[in-house]
Amino acid sequence: MANNTTAYNSSLPPETPSLQFQCLKPMDVTVSTMNAISFLINIFHLVVITRLESLKGTQYRTILINISLADITNTLSIAVFYSCYDFFVYISYVDTEPALRVPSNTLVLFANYIGYHVFLVASIQKYLAICRPISYQSSPFVKRLPVVFTLAWIYVLVLNLVFPVMETLAPFGRSRMNEIRMAQTVLLSIPPNLLTGVLLVKVYRAMKVRQRERKAMNTTNVARAKGDKGAMYLIIIFTLEMIVFALNIVSILIFYQTKMIIWTKIWNAFIKPLYAVANTIIYGWRTKAYQIHIRRMFGCQTAFVEPSETP
Repeated sequence: MANNTTAYNSSLPPETPSLQFQCLKPMDVTVSTMNAISFLINIFHLVVITRLESLKGTQYRTILINISLADITNTLSIAVFYSCYDFFVYISYVDTEPALRVPSNTLVLFANYIGYHVFLVASIQKYLAICRPISYQSSPFVKRLPVVFTLAWIYVLVLNLVFPVMETLAPFGRSRMNEIRMAQTVLLSIPPNLLTGVLLVKVYRAMKVRQRERKAMNTTNVARAKGDKGAMYLIIIFTLEMIVFALNIVSILIFYQTKMIIWTKIWNAFIKPLYAVANTIIYGWRTKAYQIHIRRMFGCQTAFVEPSETP
């Protein structure tokens, strides 16, 4: 819908004038393009995962599929949101029917936060596999990994449905609504960040304990390097996750304090889609079967047979 009509301009809140939307139109195109590219790459990634015979029935396949679906949901929703930005702004600020406003707000918020909780479940699984290999297979968390992922999706969906309903049905002013949205951000962003930080500390301590044990046993340098590889991988992954989670919180806080939409658009154009693409490399490319299948899909012949390893 056009955003230069008198009726539309009069319906906008005073702190977000229509001129701001007009000036940021090129940025909307950039956001939609970046997320569309990320969406296509993750679709390709999902196709490769589902075609790998060696991953069928494994826990790693469950993790890869859930991460890919979370990234696809997020990038698709952001691309649609900024492609139809005027429409979403209109139904968010104008007294439209809850039947239209609540589902749209729920979808956008759900897609924004589901990735954090999916990565949290994957992080816990990785921590148990590398730092607690003896009790890994008998762990109830690992045995019920698909159920845990399902609960994570349901948890984020319910929380993102409750807050839009509260905004729509409760007689809150705009300042009160911003407080509710901040509470939602804290509730959905801070716990995954804190738990990831706890896992990071635990991995670091476990690595130090292993180093002391190897030193006491006079283990060779080769064995030491092999033992540290998985722990160092986890430290890099957890640190990257914490940085991305923290940047998201900072961008939201800046937006609520300054009302400058450009901060959220920079986040959704350059940081979020790039991180979604990086996930395909971090979690997929390090699997030998994944690398071989990618080469074959692009016509690169290889003499290797697809391995039946479980990462």
